[in-house]
Amino acid sequence: MSIKYEDRLLTVSRIESNPFRDFDIYPIHPERVEELSVSYKDNDFGTIIPVRPHPTIRGVYQQACGHHRIAVMRETGKPLEILCRIADWSDTDMVSIMVRENANNYGNNPEALSDSVAAVCKLLSYWMFLSDSKDHLSVIHERCRDLLSSAKAFDTAKAQLVRDNQIGEPLIYAYLGGKGRSPLSREAIKNALANLNSTGKMVEIVGTQRTRVERELEAEAEAERKRAEIAARKAKEAAEELARWEAAEAARKERRKQELAEAKAMKESLAKAQAEARLAKEKADADREKRRMEALRKEQERIKAEQEALKTKRDAIEKRREQAEKARENAEKSTVEPFISKSAFGLFDNQNQFNAFRAAVAANKHLFPVDGQPDYIRKMMQTIASAEGDVSAKAITAYMRETDTKWQARQREMAQERQRELERHSKQAKVDRVMEEMQTSIGRCSAMFAELHQLLQDPELAAMAHAHPYGMNMRSYIEGLERVLPDLKRLIKLQSRSFEPAVIDSSVIN
Repeated sequence: MSIKYEDRLLTVSRIESNPFRDFDIYPIHPERVEELSVSYKDNDFGTIIPVRPHPTIRGVYQQACGHHRIAVMRETGKPLEILCRIADWSDTDMVSIMVRENANNYGNNPEALSDSVAAVCKLLSYWMFLSDSKDHLSVIHERCRDLLSSAKAFDTAKAQLVRDNQIGEPLIYAYLGGKGRSPLSREAIKNALANLNSTGKMVEIVGTQRTRVERELEAEAEAERKRAEIAARKAKEAAEELARWEAAEAARKERRKQELAEAKAMKESLAKAQAEARLAKEKADADREKRRMEALRKEQERIKAEQEALKTKRDAIEKRREQAEKARENAEKSTVEPFISKSAFGLFDNQNQFNAFRAAVAANKHLFPVDGQPDYIRKMMQTIASAEGDVSAKAITAYMRETDTKWQARQREMAQERQRELERHSKQAKVDRVMEEMQTSIGRCSAMFAELHQLLQDPELAAMAHAHPYGMNMRSYIEGLERVLPDLKRLIKLQSRSFEPAVIDSSVIN
């Protein structure tokens, strides 16, 4: 997985050393600082330095490597800033970068090798103290998944760490990548371990990590204890709240029980009179509702009959229109030869002109006049000959259409009639749709009002209906009905239909 980073100039005073770098093992050598200060020119202080934000101090960074370069800058005081690569490097990254730089630049330096091995031992001892088993170790850090071959190997390494304060060379070599990948050879690791053991640094490293783990575990246990105390306190509060609620609920139920008993006693004392009044009212309401529904049913049947009659009328009009259109098409397609006066035969220059004229007349019989054919033909031949020179069926047809004003007027009248017929059909379809939707809506409203009327007879149901949140929507709906009521009255007047008292009882309509 790639790490997002940012390259930026940082002030030297804001950069701290790698927390895994042990200056007791590998101190800053003045001769190396002097050597680097001579080799650097102007502001060229080598390659970019990897750093990470300090975990606890804002605005401060920890460098992974390049400690001698920073020492040169602090020594010379110039430049004040150096190019750094800022990223969220993990502890593993910080150790790996430091080990590789030591191996590449100071591979023959025993102090650098010991410092690299000591950094790896800090990580491994910390992880080993935290883990309880091989699987737990792989959970703590993914890189340790294949570090040990078995659970027994983990137990042996853990026992060696606890008993002897030692991290074995095979474990360090495997962590660094093993054969072909480790930047340090096995021999270099052994020598570094021997140096650390002889100086007592290994015991110090292991002891420091053991203390660190113990403190972290104690802090975690303390945090867990506090979480448990908070959870217990919340559970107790919840139980007390539940007990208060249950007591209040029991009191409420008891009050409700007493209220129901009192109401029952009151109802029983007035039961007979109320029952008789209610039965009488229900009977009257049922009779009135029956008459009203019968009137509505008859009105629906009347509207349905009118709609069927209107549909039949529209179908008849449409059928007649189709018949007229079909007759007109048949007339236009008729192949009967038109009447041509014999005196007109000699007015053409040749047989081809006559054939073209006869073909044009046959295709446009309604354009050719019966009376005055010779004069009409002479004028037509002169006009076409002077304009085009060639007398063709196309030219004859064009001439007849241009001169026949009656035909042109008829064409315009037929187009206007077709347009008016289309508009009438469109308007009639719109009226039919609106009236059908109104009829359906009126039927639904009638059934709904009947149920609402019955519901309002029960005081308890009526109170629930008045408090229902849909009341505001119904109010808006009724206000909309009041706005369109004049349009409905005008519609009834236009249709000359109204509910007469002689036909339907006014009390039913009201």
